[in-house]
Amino acid sequence: LLTALALVLGIGVAELLLPVFNAMSQKSLSLFNLENLNSIGILFGILIVTGLMAGSYPAIILSRFSPVAVFKGDLSVGGRNRFTRGMVLVQYVLSVSLIIITLVIVQQLDFMRHKDTGFATDAVVVVDMPHENTDNVYELYKQQILKNDNIVTATGSDRAFTSGKSMRGTKNDKGEWVVVRLIRVDEDYLKTLDIDLLAGRNISSEMATDATLAVLVNEAYVKKLNWTNEQALGQQLLDLDDNQEPPVIVGVVRDFHIDSMHREIEPLVLHNNPDYHRMYRVLVRIRPSEMPQTVDFLKDTWETLVPDQPFKYAFLDEELDKQYKSEEQWSQIIGYASFFAILISCLGLLGLAALAVTRRTKEIGIRKVLGASAPNIISLIAREFLILVAIANLIAWPLSYGIASQWLQNFAYRIDLSVWVFVAAGVLVVLVALFTVSSQAIRAAFTNPVKSLRYE
Repeated sequence: LLTALALVLGIGVAELLLPVFNAMSQKSLSLFNLENLNSIGILFGILIVTGLMAGSYPAIILSRFSPVAVFKGDLSVGGRNRFTRGMVLVQYVLSVSLIIITLVIVQQLDFMRHKDTGFATDAVVVVDMPHENTDNVYELYKQQILKNDNIVTATGSDRAFTSGKSMRGTKNDKGEWVVVRLIRVDEDYLKTLDIDLLAGRNISSEMATDATLAVLVNEAYVKKLNWTNEQALGQQLLDLDDNQEPPVIVGVVRDFHIDSMHREIEPLVLHNNPDYHRMYRVLVRIRPSEMPQTVDFLKDTWETLVPDQPFKYAFLDEELDKQYKSEEQWSQIIGYASFFAILISCLGLLGLAALAVTRRTKEIGIRKVLGASAPNIISLIAREFLILVAIANLIAWPLSYGIASQWLQNFAYRIDLSVWVFVAAGVLVVLVALFTVSSQAIRAAFTNPVKSLRYE
C-alpha cells in the first residue's frame, strides 16, 4: 500500500516537474504515451518489485523477535544497519558529486560569459540582410542609418560569428599549408567592434589597391607562420583555389573569439569587401541610452528600403550567449537533480537516525542517569552519521573531480578546478546532514530515561 501511494505521489511530482524539465531541455516529453504502453507496464513492474522488497526485509527482521522482547521494547532494530548505511552512503556520494559538478558548470559558464572576447559586444545590433540584391541594399541601408546620431558606427560582414569560410593560406616555414578562416568585411569592422590593431594599418576605401589586395590577419595566423607582427606585414596570402593576384597583409589585429570557448582561436583573415558583395549581416553599434528608439528607427528604415523582406535583428551579446545554451540547460537540470538527491538522502538519513536512536535507547538512558548532558547525547548520536557523510565526501571528491575534469576538456578555454568547490559542497552536505540528524538526537537527549529503563 505504501509503495502504491509512493508511486502515485511520484507520478504526480513528475507530472508537475515535467513542464519545467521540457522548458530547460527544449524537449516535448510526456509522462504517458497512449501509443506506447511499455512505460505503464514498467511502472507496474517497479511497483510490484519495490513492494515485495520493501515488505520482505522488515518482515524477515521482525520474525526474529520474541513476543516478550517486543512488549518490553527490548529490540535491536536493524543491528548495525550495514545495508541501510551503505544505501545512504551511496546517496550522499551522488549528492556531493552532483553539487560539485553543478558548481563547476556554473563557474565555467560565468568564466565564458565574462572572458574578454577581444571585441565589443554590448549595444551592438545585428541585422540580417536579404541574400538577394545584397550589394545595393547593404550600401543604401548603411548610409541611411548612419544619419541617426544615436548610431555610433556600423559595418558589414558576409559571415555571422561562429562561422567563416575555410581556405588554404600562406605556407609556414616548414612548407605546410595553414588553414585559416576567411571573413569579408568593410573598413569600419574594427571600429564598430572595437578590435585592436597591433601592427600595420586598417583596410581603407581610399586606397585603390585595398579593393582586392588588402587583408588583415590575427595573432593566431602570425604565430602559426612563425612570424612577428612586423614580419607579417607585406606578406602575400596564397590561396590555391583562386587564380587572382594574391592579397597582401596590411595589418595584424589582436585575437578575438569568433567561435565559442569550446574552440581555440584559429588563424583568421579579414578580407576587404569594397563591392559589399554578399554582405549578409550589418552590425550596428548604438548608444545604450537610446536603444529602444534606435531599434525602431532601424526597423522603419529597413521597411522603407526593403518592404517585401521581414526585419530580422538580434543583439550580439545574446547571439553569443546562445553558444552556451546547452551548458546552461545542463546546469539547471543537474542543479535540480542535486536538490532532489539531497532531499532523498536526508530522508534516508532521518530514518537511519531514528533507527539508531531506537537501538540505543537503553544506552542513552544509562548515560543520562550517569550524568551525561544533552549536548553529550546529541554529539553521541550525530557523530556516527557525520563520519558517514565525511566518508561520502572522500569518495565523491575524486569521483566528481574526474567527471568535471573530463567535461572541461570540451573547452579550449576553461577554469582551473579549485579546492573551495569541493570544500563548499562537502560543508553544505555536512550541515544539511547535521540538521537532519539533530532532530532525532535532540529528541533522544530530552527523553526521560525512566521510559527506557523501566524494565531494568
